Amino acid sequence: DGKDLSRWVDADGKPLPFPDPPCLGWRSGNDEIVPLRTAEEVLAEGARMRNCVASRIPDVLAGKAFLYHGEVAGKPLTIQIEPAFGGYRVTEAKTSANSEPRPAQKRMLAEFVAHLRMGERCGCAPGDLKEDAVGR
Repeated sequence: DGKDLSRWVDADGKPLPFPDPPCLGWRSGNDEIVPLRTAEEVLAEGARMRNCVASRIPDVLAGKAFLYHGEVAGKPLTIQIEPAFGGYRVTEAKTSANSEPRPAQKRMLAEFVAHLRMGERCGCAPGDLKEDAVGR
């Protein structure tokens, strides 16, 4: 069961490390997207958002996907991105209980993807939560 935290620890009981996400935080106006950095954070996200995001932990551990929580257009959002040609793409984004994002949230996700394509030029640095260079 993906909801059991003990499944995501090493032989010494330490949490398995997630690979570093491509973006350590993004903000545009009142919208904010932050990475989920541990299995514990992913499990909490799944409980808060009433979704099955914990089932994505194996893909995150393998470096095939990265998970984020967003407060976008006034509503929470769970976001999965994956490497794609020329950067990253959003492969899934859901609001509470796996509902589809609103049009305003989809627009902000497009800005987030543009931010990811900018890479280091956007000001995304370890430990920082920077204002998006193309933000408002």
